[in-house]
Amino acid sequence: MLSGILRLKSFTNHIENRGVSGDLLPKPEIFCFGRPSTTLGTGKSPETPKTFCLRLCRFGMVGILFTLGLPSWGGGLSVEESVRIGVEGNPGVRIAAENIRRNAADVDEASAAGFPRLTLDANASRTDREPTFQLVPGVDTVLAPKGTQSASLTLSQSLDAFGSIDVGRRMAGLSKSLERFEYDRVRNDLALEIKQSFYNVLRAQAYVGVQRDIVKQLEAHVVDAQANLKAGTVPRYELLRAETEVANARVNLISVENALKLAKASFNNSLGRDLNTEVDLDEPPVAEFPSIDLPAYTDAACRLRPEVLSANASLELARMMVVIAKRQANPKLDFAMTEERNFTPTFTDPLSSSWRASITSSLAIYDGGAVRAGVRKAGSDVVSAESGKKLAMLGIALDARQAFLNVKEAKERMESAARTLDLAREGMRLANSRYKAGLSTQVEVLDTRTALSQAEMNGVNARYDYQSAMAKLEQAVGGQGAFLQVIGRKGGDSKAK
Repeated sequence: MLSGILRLKSFTNHIENRGVSGDLLPKPEIFCFGRPSTTLGTGKSPETPKTFCLRLCRFGMVGILFTLGLPSWGGGLSVEESVRIGVEGNPGVRIAAENIRRNAADVDEASAAGFPRLTLDANASRTDREPTFQLVPGVDTVLAPKGTQSASLTLSQSLDAFGSIDVGRRMAGLSKSLERFEYDRVRNDLALEIKQSFYNVLRAQAYVGVQRDIVKQLEAHVVDAQANLKAGTVPRYELLRAETEVANARVNLISVENALKLAKASFNNSLGRDLNTEVDLDEPPVAEFPSIDLPAYTDAACRLRPEVLSANASLELARMMVVIAKRQANPKLDFAMTEERNFTPTFTDPLSSSWRASITSSLAIYDGGAVRAGVRKAGSDVVSAESGKKLAMLGIALDARQAFLNVKEAKERMESAARTLDLAREGMRLANSRYKAGLSTQVEVLDTRTALSQAEMNGVNARYDYQSAMAKLEQAVGGQGAFLQVIGRKGGDSKAK
């Protein structure tokens, strides 16, 4: 490849598309190994600064378009991207979101009861003849024309003397909060399901990789057994045993490959997309174990979980229902003012316009004990809500404790599995060396191979058990946002080791 150094004696910061001659701009000199030269490989004169800069701009624009418009090459889905896709396409999340919008409309409806109402009524009628009567014998006096038109405008306002409308508005707001907490719970549970499906796919992929390595190493052992058999150092039985182990390993490989297909289908299902969609996942780093003790974590879960917030709102709503039930016995007051317009004055109603104002009150003197029954019913709902809150707190405390202890156990298993795997690999290396040197039997090699395979499987299980346990730890405290708040981080991904 030719190399050289391009030196421009002068360079303009701006080049117009029209009206600028290349002759007016300083010409570049191309130096190859320190001496001027023509354009490399062409024998032509060097290009002008204008054409050079335009060509450079074209290359820059192409690079920008590629950077902005093309996806990254070879990148798979991350855990966060998987959760985002699943939440956006999940029907349960959409239902919960629509319930929030519906309850927001309920709040507006409850608030509307406290505002005045303006009502317009219009009336038009026509008869087949004009009604008349005789004040003077033989002389008919018209009482009203055949057609009459009238209209009235009424302004009415409910007088909330006992605060019932305000309580109803607060109850509608609490109902909206309940739906918001339900939405958070659905998202939280869905995120856990997606993360666990994510790690199950990676686990199945690791199983396939381990099993393929087993098949490959056993096939290599068959080759060694064939060589030893030809050399007369081992009986034919050892070759048959080695071939049997290969056949069994291939059967296991078929099983784990099928398990991988099922794990990918389950992952696609959790994301709400077609089961045949290609699955390509990024391997996330192992999350760091949080520096928090069990009592503090459990206390945070009992404060931040959507289920606890929902139980608190349900209890408050039940108490407001008691207030509403008691206020049913209070009188109801309404104010109304009406302006009437008569467009066809008559003999009996000569006025063209009139108005009236009124205050009405209604009080149930006897209701058969309905109000008292409603109060007792609302009181029972309060007791049920208090018991429901206690049950929710107990269940969440137990869930948080189990999640915390499972993470600690998975972390210890992962560290132990890593040490065991190192020992098993060293044992496999020594067993192969001894077998090739004729110092050990095939039984020792196969036993060591079995121990190594078990250690590799244990390592895979420990890694993804820990990742899944960390996902559960986030869910048990109320989601990723609550988890970062608990461990003292304002945002971003968890640290990795």
